[in-house]
Amino acid sequence: AGVFDEDWTGVESVAPGERRRRPAPGLLRLTLPSQALEQPASLRWGSENDTLALHAECDSLALVRSAGGESTTLATHNLPARAGDLEIQALDDGAAVSCAIDGVQAFDGPVAVERSDAEGAALVELEAPVEARCLVVPRAVQPLRELAVEAPTVRPAGQVVAADDFAGTEGDINGRTTPLGALPWRRRWGRGVFERTGSGQLRVRASVAAPCPGRTIYALPWRHAGGVEASVVITPPGTARGQRERCRAGFAFLQDQRNMLLVNVWLDDRYNTTSISTFYRFAGFEDIFDAVWSCMGERRVVWGRPFELRVRFDEERFLACVDGEPILVRAVSDVQPWRRRLQVREVGLLANWE
Repeated sequence: AGVFDEDWTGVESVAPGERRRRPAPGLLRLTLPSQALEQPASLRWGSENDTLALHAECDSLALVRSAGGESTTLATHNLPARAGDLEIQALDDGAAVSCAIDGVQAFDGPVAVERSDAEGAALVELEAPVEARCLVVPRAVQPLRELAVEAPTVRPAGQVVAADDFAGTEGDINGRTTPLGALPWRRRWGRGVFERTGSGQLRVRASVAAPCPGRTIYALPWRHAGGVEASVVITPPGTARGQRERCRAGFAFLQDQRNMLLVNVWLDDRYNTTSISTFYRFAGFEDIFDAVWSCMGERRVVWGRPFELRVRFDEERFLACVDGEPILVRAVSDVQPWRRRLQVREVGLLANWE
């Protein structure tokens, strides 16, 4: 066994009869040789007053919680008949425990466990025949100092100079001026329509039967050197997966019609994830294979629930965030190494095709 100190970050073995404190375990693997299968074995972990244990005895495996002087069996599983070694693996994420026997899931899935101190340091103890072997992997590890890198930065923006609440009667916003900043909206790309709803919101004129006819951009003139920070609250159409509703809303940063950066959210029935997708047009040319995106799972953006998309672009590097969480950062030169900057002369709202 190794020595545990404040800088311990790796895999550690546990010997039969050993008991000592470790960081909260995330994975525990117990191997019982064939000659030890007839004897009981217990692997315990947790705090002094709240522990979990895997008990293997004869032909059964049990997950047991001991707290407040009482023990409760949370799940049981029949062990398969065998002649070779038995390998039991447990995954503990702090809220549930999953167990596998020789790689096959046990207990019919994860077992939810409420604990008083699931994240703190844990005592790990193995009571088993001397031939048993156990490895413990912490739930979280600190990266090596040698691998630490500084997060990329994007220069912050200054004061708000333009904003629109889209108040007023229904209608196309082409030609409308923003209440703050008095900047005119102009449709700069595409044939789609962005229209006020009459209740202080903006919508893309589209439906499942008649989607937005391709990429559409409505933009404001921008005369501030050094970049821009833009924010919008988006509510994807529909209420649940399977309704064939899609979301491709976002921002467009234009130098002119031949040079632009496009940043939009991607939500679709086809995949069990969402993403921030980016597209680049330089000198009138756009290659779909230059697109850069970052997947962000299923929970950050869902149908019918508003979220904030915020993009900060200093004309060299951009940072895209969803509800304040950084999702994607890139430099213009990451896509086109010979191009360092994209001057922002217009900034606008985007409904994209992909």
